[in-house]
Amino acid sequence: MDNTQKLISLEVLAASRRAWNRMAHIRQNRSRFKDFTYGKQWGDKEKTPEGITLTEEQLTINQGARPQTNNLIRQMVKTIIGRYRQLQAERQIEHGLKEHYRRNMLLELDSRLLEEFLISGCAIQRISSETTMKGRGPWVENVNPNAFFVNDFRDPRGWDVELLGMVHDWSLREVIMRFGHGDPHQIERLREVYTIVRGESFLNSDFLGGPSDRCRVIEAWTLESHGLIEVHDPVRGIYEVLDADCHPDVVDNNIKRRKQGIPERRIRQCISTFWRCRYLSPTGELLHSYIADQHPFVFKFYPLTDGEVHSFVEDIIHQQKHVNRIITMVDQVMRTSAKGALLYPVQCLTKGTSIKDISKVWSAPDAVIPYNATNLGEPHQITTSSGDMGAYNLLNLELQLLQDVSGVGDALLGKNISAAKGEGLYEAQVRNATIAISDLLETFQSLVEQRDQKLLKLQ
Repeated sequence: MDNTQKLISLEVLAASRRAWNRMAHIRQNRSRFKDFTYGKQWGDKEKTPEGITLTEEQLTINQGARPQTNNLIRQMVKTIIGRYRQLQAERQIEHGLKEHYRRNMLLELDSRLLEEFLISGCAIQRISSETTMKGRGPWVENVNPNAFFVNDFRDPRGWDVELLGMVHDWSLREVIMRFGHGDPHQIERLREVYTIVRGESFLNSDFLGGPSDRCRVIEAWTLESHGLIEVHDPVRGIYEVLDADCHPDVVDNNIKRRKQGIPERRIRQCISTFWRCRYLSPTGELLHSYIADQHPFVFKFYPLTDGEVHSFVEDIIHQQKHVNRIITMVDQVMRTSAKGALLYPVQCLTKGTSIKDISKVWSAPDAVIPYNATNLGEPHQITTSSGDMGAYNLLNLELQLLQDVSGVGDALLGKNISAAKGEGLYEAQVRNATIAISDLLETFQSLVEQRDQKLLKLQ
């Protein structure tokens, strides 16, 4: 690799890293939204009055309560995926795509991608024609948003993208298989590069590092341009598109024609755009490069207003947290009311027994508490009837708000179904309920259609 190529590779690597850093907040939000979806809903951090930062779980425990989780988000995500699967079962797949759907198990792959789309607001797939253990042909894979990067863009269709790609963590054997080309010198060079990469300075970087036992490879696609000339020969009746480097030769030929009285070839300069793929090591070494008419990715970021990403799960997190707080509060009130408060005269303590010991024994349902009987009193318990303080009404309100905000109502959830309504009325209610989430589903479907078009071009 000459110095010019090395400089270009380093520039592409630096631009890729800037695009990766730009998506840091998306990766951070995705991690939080994923935790909420799968039941880890007490991990948000808050500051105590003393200025100490603790998780909501630890704060709740410090206040004497037991954090309770009633995961409604997961149920709603599963409901939307189930509705999508139902719609896909009714869809007529184009004949030329049926084999691709079967080989790639695309119905299953798309369902998992929709789950990612609902959680993070990002749906990304990579379509390539290569040889794998399953054979050769067009293959589709879901891309983790944590491995993807793209330049700052505003067009929901992605038509203003000029740089995108992903990071791969491959074994050294696979790196050699892909980029060694059977050349012993190239294989030795790859070994040397990844011996350097496994140094501490690279392992501490999210973009350049990766697992210590894997080799980080950056796949970067850049939109580039190239000068061309359109040449029309009126004598031979031929139209040609040539490289711009051929322009001096055409001019010289026209001079000869002019002297001979032959009509000259007409020339028009133009620019051609294409996509160039570069596989780079963390050190900036160019492992492989080629050009193509299009990049292999299809992606959707939702809703992309001013370039921002806001997922379905993000919209309902606050209601979910409030539901958990109310349930935790009701549980605490019920536990406290059921046991009541114990009044224990200190003069009744037996020798070697402390109030903490009494509290620990008293918490058991079959507790036996020894004490010294005196005329100054004896331990006794005070219990009061618990009141809901409007907590149950507030809980019902939050559950209704959760459905209203998410758009996943009783009809989609299969609740409050009466046989008296009839199948037709129920189906109408389901269709009406789907309107609230139709924007999400249609946006995702547009990605599927874009993916299918790429598959047809690879046949």
